[in-house]
Amino acid sequence: MFPDKIPENINSSGEKLVYDLLKSEPNTDDWIVLHSLLIGNHIKNRWGEIDFIILAPKLGIFIIEVKSGRVERNKGIWRYIDRYGHISEDPRGPFAQAREAMYSLKNYLIKRYGKGSSIDNLLMNYAVFFPHVDQIPNGVEIEKYQLLINLKGAANGEILNFINKLSHQTLLNLSTKFSINQGDLLPEKKQVEEIFSFLRPDFISEISESTKSRMLENRIKELTEKQYYALDLMRDNPQCLFTGAAGTGKTFLALEAFHRSFESGESCLLLCSSNNLGQWLGNQCKYINSRPGYFVGSLNSFINAHSLSENDNDKYLDNLLDKITSGKIKQYSRLVLDEAQDIISDKFSMDILDFLIDGGWKNGQWNIFGDLEQQAIFTELSPSEILNSFNTYVNQYSRARLDINCRNTKRIGEYVSLASGFIEPPFKYSEVEGEPPVVETYDNNSEREDKLILILKKLLKNKVPITEITILTEFPDLCKVIIEKQIKLKIQLLSFQGIDFCNRTGVTISTIKNFKGLENNYVIIMDLDVPDNPRIQKLFYTSLSRAKIKLFLILLSSVFETVNKIFIQHISSSFSEE
Repeated sequence: MFPDKIPENINSSGEKLVYDLLKSEPNTDDWIVLHSLLIGNHIKNRWGEIDFIILAPKLGIFIIEVKSGRVERNKGIWRYIDRYGHISEDPRGPFAQAREAMYSLKNYLIKRYGKGSSIDNLLMNYAVFFPHVDQIPNGVEIEKYQLLINLKGAANGEILNFINKLSHQTLLNLSTKFSINQGDLLPEKKQVEEIFSFLRPDFISEISESTKSRMLENRIKELTEKQYYALDLMRDNPQCLFTGAAGTGKTFLALEAFHRSFESGESCLLLCSSNNLGQWLGNQCKYINSRPGYFVGSLNSFINAHSLSENDNDKYLDNLLDKITSGKIKQYSRLVLDEAQDIISDKFSMDILDFLIDGGWKNGQWNIFGDLEQQAIFTELSPSEILNSFNTYVNQYSRARLDINCRNTKRIGEYVSLASGFIEPPFKYSEVEGEPPVVETYDNNSEREDKLILILKKLLKNKVPITEITILTEFPDLCKVIIEKQIKLKIQLLSFQGIDFCNRTGVTISTIKNFKGLENNYVIIMDLDVPDNPRIQKLFYTSLSRAKIKLFLILLSSVFETVNKIFIQHISSSFSEE
């Protein structure tokens, strides 16, 4: 198998599944399988990518095209839908794509070995794998022997049997048209190794800094997917509360819960309290969000979309009930809440949702994701008071705790835990090491500005995309002015109403509260106060946990000294306990 480990920047779950199956397939020790090969001078494009090439002695050379997710075909257009509802369209279709890739590879080999050479004459064919579907769309004219579907839970030997049949049928087809010598068509082990040696250099490339960041980001995403075990709770429990600290994958899992509802045909409402997070969630589900029976966004955006605004709460609820009764607003089979601590602590919001869930809070289906301990920054209620208030609306429900930090690298997670004063970390640290946070101190505003500009210039010099940089400060407008005086840079302010964070085109600047629930790869934090009371500690914790790849802090010297004392107290208490 080459490479011997699937690259971390491969997002396709289908390719990962096929890779693992091929790598573990028994009785294929003499096969050479190449994954993700780039071929120059593609017959239709400047270059093309082949998902898998199987070089199998005594069987042949086979090009495998893998298509993840669900598949549709309408009026000749193929549509591929991933688990997030994202749709890609292709008029060629996967079989034409695989055939073109096969002929591109054949031409590539002819240029090296010559027309009519022993390599040119070797048996070659293609196939398409749909790992996640049980059947393909009706009306598709294909050869069934070139199709493999439903590989989830595939038994050992399934791919080997498929390749054996593909080779046999290809030989059979050729023998009906030509007089062939089977021995000349089936590759020997030496020929397979020679072809591999020729193709192998096409895998060698330099990894840029931006690619390293992508690989690190995808590794963190893989860890988030490990949290899917929590969603298995939903299968037998229609009402589930998932709690966890910042970065434990709550938003990712809320999206997954929504998509599972979509795939099962349930109508579903995915809500949060923040307009900015609501826009981001909506963008992740934009191909589903426009369909009847589905809505994704903030609770406020739902209210505005359905013209429900009323100054009087009682009139508001009466208006909502009238629209539900008249059928203008349909109740939803399932509710999914992200950043739920900001909604379930508010009685009025709970009353609204009680109407919108089919069966209400007591008898309806819902999945709630929140951090009741540290991120309830919009309420004065304690965690136990929030939970007690919520419990007055519901019956018995299942509860699960998410405890693996999937957002931050290990170094950032450790700093979040220590600087926030936790005696015990609120999560298990990530397996991804990463770089330690960078802390800069200042004693006056001039130094503060210089530190910010220096960090930005270093990031730009290292070719970090500007859209991957976010600055969190209590003074966004002033910060924007400071930067624009010294650097020519596109800057976008993230206000309460929010820009479309998903489609941002510059460096974003925001307050901590407006950035709640969001994240970015490179985060610079300024203007934090001394974390000497619960409210400031929550802001401190919320802001530090927004960075995925690298965290920068620009702190007043006195604040830095207080944070250092917290570090020392934390470490001292750890030693005393031992």
